[in-house]
Amino acid sequence: MGIVTWSQSLRDIHRLGGDSGIPIQLQIQVHVELEYLQLPSTLFKMSLINEVHDSLPYIDAEPSAVARQKAQQLINAELAPEHTSTLHPSIPASPESKFSALIQQELERKATGAPLTGGIDLTRYEAPEPPTRTSDTEAPNLPEWRETLQKAYVSSSHLTKRHENLTLLEEHGKNAWLIGNSQLEEILRGMEKELAETKSASEEVNKQRKIAQDASSGEMTSLEETWKRGVGAVLEVELASEGLRMQILEQRRSAAQQQAR
Repeated sequence: MGIVTWSQSLRDIHRLGGDSGIPIQLQIQVHVELEYLQLPSTLFKMSLINEVHDSLPYIDAEPSAVARQKAQQLINAELAPEHTSTLHPSIPASPESKFSALIQQELERKATGAPLTGGIDLTRYEAPEPPTRTSDTEAPNLPEWRETLQKAYVSSSHLTKRHENLTLLEEHGKNAWLIGNSQLEEILRGMEKELAETKSASEEVNKQRKIAQDASSGEMTSLEETWKRGVGAVLEVELASEGLRMQILEQRRSAAQQQAR
């Protein structure tokens, strides 16, 4: 922003300060924010999380609801219509999700609310029925018996392993469960301790900020009054300069008219 534009902006802000109900500091802040939004985005490469928080909650008076509404109206009037749907240039685009065909199929099933189908067929672990013969003289079907024996072996192996797992669970399951609970409780205590330390640090920061701002309150008030008087003096000088310029132009115009006669 140029010096002339700043001068004109200060005159407009000073002119509106008395009747708009918006504090002069809030008007200056809104004006600066709007000018920031109009600048090219290439000038601002700093991450948004690194911006300085410059509010003075323990010194500045709380703006009224009317002042907030008017300030928001000024901001909305300068923002582009698509500012709510267009990301800031410094925010990277979201990475594209890439899932396998099976995961994508499962996500689609969950989205439609369809029941779960397929999975592991548990009937293969059930004891098969032996082949039957129509008569005692009929020769046994060896391939069918071989397939039945294979299924019976699979079922027997499954039941054996299941029995072993249940035996181990009965012997060591209680201790494993208690140890797991103890580990979870230790993790919970660590997180609660970290949370308490973070809250304490936050409270200490707010306490120190309040002490520092209360100690500087008088100086800030004095500087604000000095700044207001300085702005008023600048405006008075500009008005006097404008009046002097008009007088000079009037005198030159009168001299030119006299010479023309």
